[in-house]
Amino acid sequence: MTTRKPFKAREALGSLFAASPGATPPTDTDPGSPSPADRPLSVSQLSARVVSAIDAAFPERLSVVGEVSRPTTKTHIYFRLKDERSVVEAICYRGDIPKLAMQPREGDKVLVKGRVGYWAEGGRLTLRVDAMEHVGQGSLDAKLRLLKEQLMTRGWLDPAAKRPLPAHPRRIAIVTSRTSAALQDCLVTARQRLPSTEIVVVDVRVQGAGVEHEIAAAIAAVDRAAARMGIDALVLTRGGGSLEDLWCFNEEVVARAIHEARIPIVAAIGHEIDTTLAELVADCRAATPTAAIAALLPDRAALGEELAALADRARVGLAMCVAGRRDALRAVATRPCLVDPAAPIHRQRELLREVARRMQGQATTRVARAVDALAAERARLLRAIPARTALARGAIEALGGRLAAVSPYSVLDRGYVMVHGTTGVLTSAAAMPSGGTVSLVYRDGERRADLHGVGEPSDSPGTRP
Repeated sequence: MTTRKPFKAREALGSLFAASPGATPPTDTDPGSPSPADRPLSVSQLSARVVSAIDAAFPERLSVVGEVSRPTTKTHIYFRLKDERSVVEAICYRGDIPKLAMQPREGDKVLVKGRVGYWAEGGRLTLRVDAMEHVGQGSLDAKLRLLKEQLMTRGWLDPAAKRPLPAHPRRIAIVTSRTSAALQDCLVTARQRLPSTEIVVVDVRVQGAGVEHEIAAAIAAVDRAAARMGIDALVLTRGGGSLEDLWCFNEEVVARAIHEARIPIVAAIGHEIDTTLAELVADCRAATPTAAIAALLPDRAALGEELAALADRARVGLAMCVAGRRDALRAVATRPCLVDPAAPIHRQRELLREVARRMQGQATTRVARAVDALAAERARLLRAIPARTALARGAIEALGGRLAAVSPYSVLDRGYVMVHGTTGVLTSAAAMPSGGTVSLVYRDGERRADLHGVGEPSDSPGTRP
């Protein structure tokens, strides 16, 4: 069985003793006293020795420059004072608050004065502040403002670039630490609002050196697998903390992963008063993890009420539709063509018969009229034929007289003779052949004559009778 080594102040608080060369550390043994193993210390005795060591190691009052973190005002003002590597707890008691030149705010860089003390009841080393001056804003706060301005210039914070959240997500991924209270809040809220939605937990560290790359890689991995796994949205969350605790969510690598993701992202980082770049770049910022889930999942009670209202509307609409169709059917059923389908045919048949009778009567009347007109025209023609015939006969006789008067045959009646040769009627003496046969045409007949020794025609015509 091993024996526990006794607590030795020199070994445990050696650094404090070294900080004050003039300080004399308490001794663990006195000459002639029992050994430390035989004389254990109580907790109060240990605390007393720590107080003595601190009082000896530090001057009565000192000045410290640092950045204010997580200030809380109750009866006293509690806050942390930090730099890039270390944090100390600080308190300003109620009686010293009026002495302060300013009230501490998150991110303020301050110069405080006070003394280092050890709170035995709580077991904490604290800086008891009785004076505070403002010396500029903290480096982290200034860096955050600069990063925000850069992302605004790139358009990463533009509301027009935000992706719409799904109305009823089937499955959502939560990127956070699996041991965080934020995850439990998300799971409880999801079960209460919409238990049918599946939750995929992606475990990452949310605080510490280099965690921003793990968070960015987790976001990218979920985004790549979203279509395959049926993930409709992503929740990035963690609980509250100081600015340095939440700083990984202000890194550009995380903001870039959120901006380049295709899946909608809801971010809820820290408390309601905390605002990180990840939340500003995300499609939706929620004040708390519970609010993040509420932004994605509709409340099942509200869904039930909405479904009941839709069902009522559907029933009323269906009843109205059925009533309207019933009235229309009744109106159609009362139409004559459906009450007595043969009635229109009978009416059309009667109408057709009436039209046929009217057409037959009109045809008979028109035929009778045509016959009467034809008889009248025939009588008129019969009356006109003798007169027209007499007129035509007179005209023909007149034309015949005129034709006879100019006919060459009428000359023959006066004793003339026409002489025909081989070429036709001989109308000149020169045409008379010297020999051969000619025809002599008289009034009452024709004779042939042979020509023998016909003399030359004389220059003067013969004596007319």
